[in-house]
Amino acid sequence: NISLRGVTQYISIVGKEGPAYRNHSNSPSVRTKSLEFEEKVAKVKHILNTTGFYQCAIFCNQRTKAETLATILEDNGWPTGFIAGDLPQSLRNNHHGKGQEI
Repeated sequence: NISLRGVTQYISIVGKEGPAYRNHSNSPSVRTKSLEFEEKVAKVKHILNTTGFYQCAIFCNQRTKAETLATILEDNGWPTGFIAGDLPQSLRNNHHGKGQEI
């Protein structure tokens, strides 16, 4: 079992038991990806608001969702940086440096 000291990973399952599912209907066509993303953002904000930490890394599997999440977190007072593989290296280095300054 490999781990890093002082690093905690949080996992939260978003699915049929989540509020986005319960508040609409049991029809899969109604449970939109937008509602699912909103539920995930709410979970991330809850973790950030209830957990003491110095730095945080959040990984998304789609660039657009990562950009949206970064904007939402920034709008809620969390200093953020967005990094994606297709950004020029200079921008990625700049965001990485920003994270070290926080």
